[in-house]
Amino acid sequence: MSLVTPDRIYSLFGSRVAALRHERGLKQAELAQRIGLSRSSVANIEAGRQKVLLHQISDIAQALDLSDVRSLMPAEILVSRGEAGVSDIATTGSRVNAAEKIAIGKIFAAFNEET
Repeated sequence: MSLVTPDRIYSLFGSRVAALRHERGLKQAELAQRIGLSRSSVANIEAGRQKVLLHQISDIAQALDLSDVRSLMPAEILVSRGEAGVSDIATTGSRVNAAEKIAIGKIFAAFNEET
């Protein structure tokens, strides 16, 4: 089983941001203006080339009218939380390995506990 790499996490995150932006009919420049970044930064985030700070994840979620930052997670990764935090990661037809699912789930779960 391969280890989670930062490149993989950023690529999955960027693809999800792009998909949600398209669903809302926003251009990269419009999203960029809402979150205080340049259009090229948004393009780089969507391509997985630019690192995203935690406050930027929150800004992106707000700009896309999401009620929960976990909505930014790729569709193939679903986190269900139990009393102990992240209790299960379930997926169908995923290209994400188990270690990646757990790591990504924990990152988003921890972030949501802080907000």
